[in-house]
Amino acid sequence: MRILGTNALFHDPAATLVVDGRTVAAAEEIGPYAVRRRRAFAGGRTAA
Repeated sequence: MRILGTNALFHDPAATLVVDGRTVAAAEEIGPYAVRRRRAFAGGRTAA
C-alpha cells in the first residue's frame, strides 16, 4: 500500500511517502518563520 501524506495548512508545507509501512521519502519547505526560529535558537548566529 502506498500513502502520500501532505501538510499545507501551516508555516512549513511538507509531504511524506509511505510504502508498505516504511517511510521512503519526506520533504519540508523551510520558510522565513523557520529561519527566524533557528536563528533565535542559535543565539543570532547562522551558518554561512
